[in-house]
Amino acid sequence: DEIIADRYILCTGSYLGNHVSMPILPLAGTVSEYSDENYEDKFQELAICSHKEIPLFWAKYKNKDNQTRIRLGGGVEIMSTPDAPKELIIPEIEAIKEIPIVSNICVRPMTPDGLPVIGKVPYLTNGYVVGGMGFWGWTLGFGSGYLLGEQLQGKKNIPSVFLPDRFI
Repeated sequence: DEIIADRYILCTGSYLGNHVSMPILPLAGTVSEYSDENYEDKFQELAICSHKEIPLFWAKYKNKDNQTRIRLGGGVEIMSTPDAPKELIIPEIEAIKEIPIVSNICVRPMTPDGLPVIGKVPYLTNGYVVGGMGFWGWTLGFGSGYLLGEQLQGKKNIPSVFLPDRFI
């Protein structure tokens, strides 16, 4: 299907580098999600542990279905492709090995300089990009969208440190 628009905004996560010529590094997040809140005491016993010198932290939260989940995470590995690896990244930790894991891997897009990429792609007539935020996607996503919106409305220019042409 063909989509006709005045402007196109690409926000494709770790696959951004597949759509525009930019160095987007796919980072596999070290995250495991556990479904049973009855094991919270096991996580409290852990406090902070580490694996391969990567500190691991846990937090309890409610998902969109109002189910309690416990998430254990803390580090990344640079991947060669934006596809999530199939193997577990979180190690088997004695104190929690009997707790069933719901999900365990996510991939986050990151630029080589660690800054988001926001703005018009120089070699596209009407193509714009927002991405490369790594771990900070939820935190920086709203501000990045705001910056691009201001640019598209002609109200403000995007600071040059975020522009895509720094990689092109």
